[in-house]
Amino acid sequence: MNSTGVELTQINGHTNEIPWKTHPQLVGVHQGDAIIISMNHHELRYPMSYLPMSMRQLERLLNTFSTDGRLRAKLSGPEALSTVLAVLEPTEEELADSSWTWYSSRTTAKNPQ
Repeated sequence: MNSTGVELTQINGHTNEIPWKTHPQLVGVHQGDAIIISMNHHELRYPMSYLPMSMRQLERLLNTFSTDGRLRAKLSGPEALSTVLAVLEPTEEELADSSWTWYSSRTTAKNPQ
């Protein structure tokens, strides 16, 4: 992930590049594959099992960085990791239904399990 887009690499080494300017959207899942569509109607299917995040988190990453140029610009600098982690933080809804996939130190402190 960088300021121009996201790259998803499959187990066979093939890499799909998805530019933010194509406004990629997660539209669903089929047989374990995330279905991502860009504004030019290009469809990409990518195995969710390769990603260390939930569908909600992937959707939030795609929506956030394809629409927010200010946050996208941070992906090229020293704030890149903290910016991505902030977007991945569970929402109030995810905290309520326990659907997030990891704990940050901030979340763990609030919700020890």
